[in-house]
Amino acid sequence: MPRPFSTKFLMGLENNNSRSLGVQLAKLCIEANLAAEHVASALGVTRMTVHLWYRGNAIRGNNAKKVEAFMDIVENKLAENLLPAKTLKESRDFIKENVNIEV
Repeated sequence: MPRPFSTKFLMGLENNNSRSLGVQLAKLCIEANLAAEHVASALGVTRMTVHLWYRGNAIRGNNAKKVEAFMDIVENKLAENLLPAKTLKESRDFIKENVNIEV
């Protein structure tokens, strides 16, 4: 299973009413059980960048377009019951097999 987020982080996210794209990304990735490391790889950024976005930091330029495209893919796969990932391997494999973002 992907490394769990801290209780403090999850509670902060739950109480965060921000419409920030990064916060929306965090909520979606938690629902889909996708590891931040794999999300970062799919988006071509560092894991630390993803964590900063999760906390509401701005997502700029082409990265915002990539995040929106990524979120569309994840939302569709959740709707098809192909997510959430049950293991870290499933998280990694999902990214490899389903995410090919070109912006």
